[in-house]
This record gives sequence, C-alpha cells and structure tokens, in this order.
Amino acid sequence: MMSEAVAVGQVEDWEFDAPAHLQYWPAHVHPTGPGSWDKPRLFPTLREAIATAATDPDPPAGIAWILTSGGHTLRALDIETLWLDQKAAEASGRAETHPS
Repeated sequence: MMSEAVAVGQVEDWEFDAPAHLQYWPAHVHPTGPGSWDKPRLFPTLREAIATAATDPDPPAGIAWILTSGGHTLRALDIETLWLDQKAAEASGRAETHPS
C-alpha cells in the first residue's frame, strides 16, 4: 500500500538520488491504494522528477504527484517546495540540494 502524502522534511536523503515516479491526476483524485499509480513516468532520481514536474512547458492535464523510492507521496505543494530548495541551493553553490 502506498504511503500517504508526507511533509517535505520526511523525505530521506537517499531518496533524492533514487528512482521516482511522476504521474498527473485530475484535481479531485488523490493517488492512494493499489493500482492507483497506473501510468507513471519513471525517473532515475527524485531530483529529475521534481525538475520535470516543476518545469514541464506542456504538462499533461491534472496535478503532478511524485512517488519516491521510499514510498513517500509528494503533492504539488511539496514538489514546488523541493524545486525552490534545489534552485536556492544551486544559486548559493551549496552541495546539499534538499532541506535538512
């Protein structure tokens, strides 16, 4: 069974370099339960999935959700927060690209 949506701070460090799934659903759908992730796009890292969800110039209709390798479900707000954290880390030249 999939994990419920979690706070950004609950994503573990190793998950940022592990594969992640990105999928879009209509706004009224919450992706939980067996079979709910039926058409995900697989990314080699969570960072790449976040970047795609945040910058896709022609995203599919619906709301982006990401499933991490650790079983965490990230909502659109979580994705935006992590994207902004990544960009801030890049701009400041820090090696760390996610919240502590």
